[in-house]
Amino acid sequence: MKISILPDCISDCRDANRSLWLWGQPGTGKTSIVNAAAQLLGIELVSLRVVEHEPVDFGGFPVPHSDGLHVRRLREAWAPQEGTSGLLFLDELAQATIETQCAAMRLIDHLPAGWSVVAASNRTTDRAGVRQPPTHVLERFTHIEIEPDLSGWMNWTHTTAFSPLVRGFLEFRPALFCPDMDATAVQATRTACNPRAWHGVSRIVMKCRTELHAELISGTIGIGPAAEFLGYCRIAADCPTPAQILADPRFIKIPCDPSALYAVCSSLAEHCKTMDDNLFSSLMIFAERLPVEFAAMIVIDAQRAKNDFVKLPATAAWIARNQSVFARSRS
Repeated sequence: MKISILPDCISDCRDANRSLWLWGQPGTGKTSIVNAAAQLLGIELVSLRVVEHEPVDFGGFPVPHSDGLHVRRLREAWAPQEGTSGLLFLDELAQATIETQCAAMRLIDHLPAGWSVVAASNRTTDRAGVRQPPTHVLERFTHIEIEPDLSGWMNWTHTTAFSPLVRGFLEFRPALFCPDMDATAVQATRTACNPRAWHGVSRIVMKCRTELHAELISGTIGIGPAAEFLGYCRIAADCPTPAQILADPRFIKIPCDPSALYAVCSSLAEHCKTMDDNLFSSLMIFAERLPVEFAAMIVIDAQRAKNDFVKLPATAAWIARNQSVFARSRS
């Protein structure tokens, strides 16, 4: 299942009173999507990294009763309380000891009304310290294998500070966004390409010294992908800037190299976030000169950056003329 669909899936399982367990390789955004879903639903989120807890944390700490014959259990401050509602997120559940996993089931079985559960784990093949959960733990959940979703992730990058160079490169080389993980190779190189790693590359590009980029980026996504990305950055540096394009949209020279076109389109989309409305017509004049697939990329990315963009007459007219290409590019 694409990760962008998960908020709806979490909502439906909550309505059906069914616990959900998300499985996927490291760095794909499992934790982030649960946080986003809770915000979208407007409900309280209690998030636990189960691997950091002991069984007693879920069963309650036993203390003697005043009669000296019994014990009572003190619950943790985070434990869901009667009369409240929310989402309990059990992150890294399968990385916890079997004893802790079993103790967590007691908490699940006695959740107050109005609370639901989502768990998340890596897979045993990922070599991420995952233990095989007991069958009675597994059967309490509906299990979903998640897959990365570049389009949905691109939407998210426009909501935060993010390098347009990374965004443009991944549209140019989507195969490097989150390839199937080879756990042996990751342990050998200590690097991987996944959404979390590319977010790290974006931070390096925006915050770190340029002369250190090659080493730092190679140490994040690996030597091969880093070489490709840095080559893309060198091409992008020779491309016209958004200001130059918008000042002369009819006649400015259009790059011939596909990677350069991706870089230009991505930089224009980023520029849309702070662009005066009267310049959007200039943007569409330039877009009309591009191959239709790249024009679609500008329209889609500009819409991600500024929702009202598609309402402009020039944009609406272009979409009407190129509906099939526009729809295909959005999928």
